[in-house]
Amino acid sequence: MKKLIFLLLTLTYINALEFGSIGNIAIGGAGVALKKNKFALYYNPALLSYTNQGLAFDFGLNFSQKNLLELTSVDENTSTKIESTFNNIKNIFQDNTGGNGSFGHFDSVANDFVKNNANHKDFSELATALDNKIKNPNTPNTDLNTAISNLKNKFKQNPSLAQELKNELLSSVYNSNPAQADLIAKIITSTDISNFLNTIALDPNASLSDILSNIGDVKISALFDQKSAEDISLIYDAIYDNEVNVSIKTGLELNFPSDTKDGKGGLGMGVFSSAYANAFAMLNENKPYIILKIQDVFLKLYKKNNSIYASTTTKDEYDKYSAFAQGVKNHLIAKTIIITEIPIGYSQVVYFPYGEISFGGDIKLINSRSYYINKDIEITVDGVKSDELSLSNEFKNPHTTNTVGLDLGALYSYRDFSFGLVIKNLNNPSIKLSSTKTLKLHPQYRAGISYNFGFATFVLDYDLKANKTLSYKHPYSQVLAGGGIFDFWDWFSLKTGMKYDFKKDDGVILSLGFDLFDSFGLYVASGTKTSKCASDVCGFDVPRYFDLGFGFSFEF
Repeated sequence: MKKLIFLLLTLTYINALEFGSIGNIAIGGAGVALKKNKFALYYNPALLSYTNQGLAFDFGLNFSQKNLLELTSVDENTSTKIESTFNNIKNIFQDNTGGNGSFGHFDSVANDFVKNNANHKDFSELATALDNKIKNPNTPNTDLNTAISNLKNKFKQNPSLAQELKNELLSSVYNSNPAQADLIAKIITSTDISNFLNTIALDPNASLSDILSNIGDVKISALFDQKSAEDISLIYDAIYDNEVNVSIKTGLELNFPSDTKDGKGGLGMGVFSSAYANAFAMLNENKPYIILKIQDVFLKLYKKNNSIYASTTTKDEYDKYSAFAQGVKNHLIAKTIIITEIPIGYSQVVYFPYGEISFGGDIKLINSRSYYINKDIEITVDGVKSDELSLSNEFKNPHTTNTVGLDLGALYSYRDFSFGLVIKNLNNPSIKLSSTKTLKLHPQYRAGISYNFGFATFVLDYDLKANKTLSYKHPYSQVLAGGGIFDFWDWFSLKTGMKYDFKKDDGVILSLGFDLFDSFGLYVASGTKTSKCASDVCGFDVPRYFDLGFGFSFEF
């Protein structure tokens, strides 16, 4: 499994075709209504009327993942530990004395139960049957089955009796302290008491499959030690919900605002390069279940009420539906798009008695290189075969598209208040994702406001419509973002912000950055949700979402 993790985490052919951010990550990625926005062409071409004449460059790297870094802490011998636990369960109920015992490790528990309940008004019949079985291991289970049947009838009349019996059995576990006492106690606690009674009434040489079938559906925390249960739960979650996203963005923009007797306007040109990648593993669509073969047992894992349960099933179901059956091919899917845009934009201000409106637009040449990979892989509890993880051939022949895009924007300003609106990719251009798949760059609608208050400027943006992404698990993005710029001195500005994506589960993204001399900037953003990472990989909790970037600019 770790081999699969590291393959996904090291894919550098890069997340989603959301609105994105260049230069303004420190304020949450907002900027549609921000005057003096150095990347006016990217956010809203109507801002070209208000930028400073000059050149700006920005580089940013974004990384997000789910249920993959967590897997670095999974024990590589998980399948061995599962098998060891099953042997322990078998030894609880099976005669392991060569024919001289009745149950196995449960013998001492049964003895203590007999001693404490020989005269109990409801449990005496069961105590007597257990006593006879212990003294005469080779006798049939007729009396024991009759006692259990009668006790089940009493449960129907008095349901609280079932819990009382559990308490008595647990007391006997603690008093007798047999081998595997903790495991016995967890099974008694987590299992329907009728199923537990059926299990102790099995033949002393019953198979492990019969034992587990009688125990019935049970939480994995009742079968395995805490670490193994956590590992199995992590593997389960990762198999059904895993993803890694990376995006790299670079921006270079040259701005020429004008303010003459004929009016205020602006011209800009730029080069924006964005690399988006999404990778995930998914189960074979015809084999959608996690069914493991351990010894002669076929164990099916499923989730209920946020807990992982295990139940036994048949070889036939394993062969038909298990994604873990030998030879079954599951899928590793990676989608990558590298888009370069070269826009040329213009804006012009129109004056009104109460404020002014700047209208702007740009036309941009778009070049894309795309890769679409659907790789067959065989998954086991311990990992993926290394020879199935080679992707060198898949990245040799990109699918290239050259097309044109159109953006339009407007900005209304009145005193220190501004309201902006932009529509990107208005003409709905298409790019090739593979020889059979086409991806449309659907129009993106974003509105924003800004307000200047002395040394501080506050901004807020919102996606008016959800944007399509490359993500399989989260195919849409819709962001609310905002922040503040605080110009404390001529040479230092502090920026802070946050954003939240209503279509994803990364939590709130907090951001912070600074500018020096209005020429050099550094920023970082981090999600509030984290992933646990193994000590030999990173040794600390890692944010599931992370941004890092820098930029520089100069005016002339």
